[in-house]
Amino acid sequence: DQNLSHITSGFIYNSPNNNKVRVDQAFDGNLGSSLFDFANVTDDGLVLNKYFLISPSIASKPNCTQYSTNPGFPLIGPDFLTSARAVFVGEIDDEFNGRVTSWDILYQGRIPATVNVGSDGGVTGYDFFAVDLRTRVITRFFNIVLSEIEEDVFKFPLCTS
Repeated sequence: DQNLSHITSGFIYNSPNNNKVRVDQAFDGNLGSSLFDFANVTDDGLVLNKYFLISPSIASKPNCTQYSTNPGFPLIGPDFLTSARAVFVGEIDDEFNGRVTSWDILYQGRIPATVNVGSDGGVTGYDFFAVDLRTRVITRFFNIVLSEIEEDVFKFPLCTS
């Protein structure tokens, strides 16, 4: 629905080594997980997403679908800001993560975004405007653990559609 605010919480596993981003989330009484495979990108830049959903209750039969999409969760590697040709904006006091540096980029070369980076070099969040949805997207990360992620984290059930 394009006319509502969507608030979700969960976990993000971002692994440039595996070319994957897994997003586990709880929202509106649902449990969902997306697996974005950045090794499988269409010519127009859409990323394969396998989406696993348990709804309307935890006792429901899981549903798994797959489709290509423009993910709101980029693959963040060590050269993320450099390859996006980031421009330094300044330091800000982020209400959730304290003092961070802000950088402006064109995500996928076309979507203006502001990326916040903590003192440890980890991305603490990003903001962008989804023009087609007329929506401002604000993403913040908490309890960030910078470490290698095991490949097993990216094993997913077979999606048939």
